[in-house]
Amino acid sequence: MMRKHLLQIALCVLCGTPALAQTTTQEPNDAILQTCLLRTDPGTWNSLKLTPDQLRRAQLVQQACAEECKASDVKKPQDGSMISPSGTTVVDELKSVLTPDQFRTWSAWCAESTAPGQK
Repeated sequence: MMRKHLLQIALCVLCGTPALAQTTTQEPNDAILQTCLLRTDPGTWNSLKLTPDQLRRAQLVQQACAEECKASDVKKPQDGSMISPSGTTVVDELKSVLTPDQFRTWSAWCAESTAPGQK
C-alpha cells in the first residue's frame, strides 16, 4: 500500500517538474541595448528603484554612450555595439551599475520597447 502512494507521489513530482522550469528569453544584443540606453528616460530609471548613486552613475553611462556614439575613434564590431578604446562596452558599464535584477528588468523593458509594432 505504501509503495503505491510513493509511486503516485513520484509520478506527480516528475510530471510537474517541466512546468517549474524557468523560461529564458533572449537578451537583446549590445547594439539594441545601447539604443535603449540612449532613450531611457527618468521614469524608466525610477521604475528600477535605483539608489541616488546608481541613478547618477547610470546617467553618466548614458551620457558616455551618447558621446561614444559620436566619437570617431570608437570601434564598431559587426553587431553594431560601441566599444570604447579600453575595450569595454557601455552595456558592460551599465551592468556594473545595476544589480542583476535591475539589469534584467531594464533589458526586458528594452526588448518590449523594441518589439515589432513598438516605438
